[in-house]
Amino acid sequence: METLWLGIDVDGTIAEGEEILPWTRAVLRQAREAGVFVILASGRRPEYLQRISQECGLLSPLVALDGALVEGVDGEVVSRSPMADEDVAALAAAAHRLGLTVVKIGDRDECLKVVVSGAPQRLDQLVTVQRWPRMRRVNQFVGSNEWVRADCSKGHGFDALCARYGRPDQLIVFGNDWNDREMFEVADFAYVLPSAPTKLQAMADQVLPPIQQEPVARVIVDLLTRRARWRQDS
Repeated sequence: METLWLGIDVDGTIAEGEEILPWTRAVLRQAREAGVFVILASGRRPEYLQRISQECGLLSPLVALDGALVEGVDGEVVSRSPMADEDVAALAAAAHRLGLTVVKIGDRDECLKVVVSGAPQRLDQLVTVQRWPRMRRVNQFVGSNEWVRADCSKGHGFDALCARYGRPDQLIVFGNDWNDREMFEVADFAYVLPSAPTKLQAMADQVLPPIQQEPVARVIVDLLTRRARWRQDS
């Protein structure tokens, strides 16, 4: 049987707030029990994704912090992409001069992501005060921005997993925002939620119904049904 990986963004794709939608949670477990890798790919911290993975019985790899940290099936570190100390220091200094707040995310004395918070116009100024060639602003929210190393992305995370486990016969991904773009680029098929920016929707293969209808679960059920039929016929 062909191998199948599902790369799934969390916030705004399968979760509203802090929790996975109920039917979606059950379908994710069903997919893993059918032998599918269900890979949560998010800008969130690994601890949050680990909790969801355990609750859903996924035991699959994770792509956390927008690809800055990638964990394998057994929790082993597949890839870590820390930011250079001097880059983090320069970004923090520039942010503080603008009256912005800086939070560094990481461990082992390594910074994997920087979250900068404050007035939106000041956050925009942070991008223009100097060049940041070895970092990139991966997420922009009202009142906060998130920065990672320039070569980090969810797509980078899936490349690392393919290098470790071998590329699956089919990689299908689901997302809803710009930090999913690189994941779309490495996938065989990409689904996007209608809440996504229009230009990102144009990059996907199919636009799904709104999250309230749990469209990701619907797609997965259809995929599992077709796989089961193929298995019976082969």
